[in-house]
Amino acid sequence: MADRLRRAVCQVAGVMESESAFKDDLAFWVNGTEIAHFEGKNALDIRLTRTQIAAAVHRPSQGATPVPPPAGNDLA
Repeated sequence: MADRLRRAVCQVAGVMESESAFKDDLAFWVNGTEIAHFEGKNALDIRLTRTQIAAAVHRPSQGATPVPPPAGNDLA
């Protein structure tokens, strides 16, 4: 599954795959910003901006529940 997802993400215009800034693995980048990386074999960690996190946390839930990053996280 991870290989199929990796190929699909790389097909999106503007997405490049390169070393992650946050872990010793590959990540997906757009315009010099890491947008996602894999956590384990089949989970994709999608990186949101502080503004996106704040908007999601304060918006009524429509399915998935956003969780703010822990204190000390690079996005906290």
